[in-house]
Amino acid sequence: MGNIASLIAGLDPLMRILSSIALLDIHVDLWTSITLYMVSCGKIRWAILTLALESLFKINTLLLALPIVIYVLTSKYMERRSLLELFTTTILAIVSLISTTLCFQIISSIPLIQYFDLKEWMWSSIFGAIKWHLSIKCVKPPCPVSSNPWDWFMGRGGFILYYYPNKDKIVAMGFYPALARITNTSTLHIPY
Repeated sequence: MGNIASLIAGLDPLMRILSSIALLDIHVDLWTSITLYMVSCGKIRWAILTLALESLFKINTLLLALPIVIYVLTSKYMERRSLLELFTTTILAIVSLISTTLCFQIISSIPLIQYFDLKEWMWSSIFGAIKWHLSIKCVKPPCPVSSNPWDWFMGRGGFILYYYPNKDKIVAMGFYPALARITNTSTLHIPY
């Protein structure tokens, strides 16, 4: 399973391009594969640990907590556990994930916490990152035309990765059912 995920990530041209332009998506892809593998093996503590490590690369990876919580809920439900045990186990997994993630974030940011104080660091690094990832970045020209994730995946819209000085663009396009491809707009007309 892990080898298949690694092979898919290694062959995906979008991941190769994104990793070459200093985006952290290739690291997130690796840790996401490891985390989901741990969840599929039922190793929830290891999944929580790898997810907390993954959040050091990009905080938006914490959205992966949802499959972990769903797995905990469904596995305990399938074991015919009581409602109280189901609730307790799920809350324990959530608290464990939050505390592990905060510990990793704090340990990795000790120099910044010393420079700022803990409160300012929390507001700028943790809550600021969450706010940034949940906000709309740019909506008016000269911003690139945005595309919905489902449009990108289905190949109906693209995400502009790079503008060349001659006005050409590199656009990431989805190609269903394959994972992704990179297209140079000098050879492809995109109706924006």
